[in-house]
Amino acid sequence: MHCANHDGVPGIGVCVDCTKVVCEACTTRLQGRNFCADCLSRRAAPAPEVGGGDSLPVQLVVGVMGLVAAAALWAAATGFGFLLYLVG
Repeated sequence: MHCANHDGVPGIGVCVDCTKVVCEACTTRLQGRNFCADCLSRRAAPAPEVGGGDSLPVQLVVGVMGLVAAAALWAAATGFGFLLYLVG
C-alpha cells in the first residue's frame, strides 16, 4: 500500500485515528502508535470551552449569593423575625 499523501511512496503504518496509510515522512509515533499530521494536530489543539467559560465553583458562589440576597430581601419585606427564626 502507498502513502495517502504521496503517490508511489510505500506506506509504513496506519494512523490509529483516521486509518490512512502513511509513509515515513507523514507519520509521527506517539506512545507507540502512528498518527498522521492532521490527527496529531487535532489531538494537540485545546478543547473548546463549553458555556461561558465560568468554572463550576464560580457559578455555585454566584448562585448561593443570589439565594442569600433573595432571602434577605424577603425577610426585609416580611419582617426580620422570620429570618431570625430560620437562623436561630
